[in-house]
Amino acid sequence: MTLASLRKELISIYLNNSSGGVDTREARSAADTILCSYFGMYFSKLISSLDNEIAADDAAACISMVKRVCAGEPVQYVCGRTEFAGRDFIIDKSVLIPRPDTEFLLNEALARIRCLIDRSSASGRGLEVLDLCTGSGIIAISIKSEIPEITVSASDVSESALEIARLNAKKHNAVIDFYLSDLFLSIPEGKCFDIIVSNPPYISDEEFESLDASVKCFEPELALKGGLDGADFYRRITAGSAEFLKKGGWLCFEIGDTQADTVTQIMKREGFAELTVTCDIEGRDRVVCGKLE
Repeated sequence: MTLASLRKELISIYLNNSSGGVDTREARSAADTILCSYFGMYFSKLISSLDNEIAADDAAACISMVKRVCAGEPVQYVCGRTEFAGRDFIIDKSVLIPRPDTEFLLNEALARIRCLIDRSSASGRGLEVLDLCTGSGIIAISIKSEIPEITVSASDVSESALEIARLNAKKHNAVIDFYLSDLFLSIPEGKCFDIIVSNPPYISDEEFESLDASVKCFEPELALKGGLDGADFYRRITAGSAEFLKKGGWLCFEIGDTQADTVTQIMKREGFAELTVTCDIEGRDRVVCGKLE
């Protein structure tokens, strides 16, 4: 069997076995994602290699993968990888699948880090950033990769998530200080950060029940549920940040698209000012940032 024949078979399996209305473009995208991941190649290399012969074991493995996708498992988990902000990351079911919307949080944090560096007329050495609820480490690693001279720490309550984050840090040669911690609980006493960034669990109990099955059945509940109104972690992080955030430092949150008012009010009560709300590409509220007075 050639790679072209296998690709055609994967597309056919996807079209004939997926529930709901799927089109050829979606089927082709799923097949190409599986093939590129399995054989460790970019799409351009895949297309130029379609005449290559494929071993029967490899073909069977790829067919098994596409059947898992047809059964509802997200293709990112099936492949064990995903892309975020132009970088490739390892993931598994212990961490959330990164969403493009989180790039807006990354960009807002980076903008404030660069502003602090410019104001200090320094290279960034001595500037410290903390990523809470780091999951797969995409935010911490992306920040460190973009501005290598700063110090970046990251924490998560899940040891299995931190294992993935450490693998990703090694993959991207990013030196990160990782902490197994329930938010600030195990962050070393005396540590103080210029910026704290977090994409915490923010799905309310009611919203969780109505999530798509591909999310509810496969992604970790621990990383999704934010309490009755979805704002538990915003309250805890904002209250705890006073001890770990320098005066004039920034707290940057990703939020659910209905939570801007709730989160800004929480931050105001804890002494944050210069509050901003940033929308995603669809015009939905997505990021709230504030400066500690």
